[in-house]
Amino acid sequence: MTKYSAARLSSTAAVGLLLASAVLQVGYYGSVTAHVTDDFQPVVSAIWLACAINLVLVAAVVLAVRSLEAAQARLVLVITGLNPLSIAVLQIVYDAPWPPPVALLLAGLATFLAARFGGAKPLDSEPAK
Repeated sequence: MTKYSAARLSSTAAVGLLLASAVLQVGYYGSVTAHVTDDFQPVVSAIWLACAINLVLVAAVVLAVRSLEAAQARLVLVITGLNPLSIAVLQIVYDAPWPPPVALLLAGLATFLAARFGGAKPLDSEPAK
């Protein structure tokens, strides 16, 4: 397996896990908002859905960066990988009542692996015709 194929595989896994986490986030919306008082329900609803939207946007960033041909792609992937990890850590620290954030932890790890293996497509040895 080449570094490029490893980077492509891990970034594809990261995108899939990020999207799966977003779907789970939306799926648990009702159960999360049911545990909140009426005063805080609008705020919690907005924050909860914003996290789901954020995960979809992070997946889009991983897809976009994967096609870059620059060293900065690695840095962007590392920074992007911190997003799902931070959400997972918050869920662990605050002892969230929903299932463990395994998909988020794996998405962050897969994004870091994509950065480690290059994250960017290899340069063509021949100029475009």
